[in-house]
Amino acid sequence: MEVIVKEAGVRLDKAGAELTELSRSQANEAIKAGTILVNNQKQKAR
Repeated sequence: MEVIVKEAGVRLDKAGAELTELSRSQANEAIKAGTILVNNQKQKAR
């Protein structure tokens, strides 16, 4: 799934949780695993 988030400064784990059915901690784990990417690159949750 590709999602475009236009709000700068939103934590990636928070945006991932709000835009999916994941909890914030699940979104954080997905970010660490490289499942959630920003511009096709791994990022930190913050």
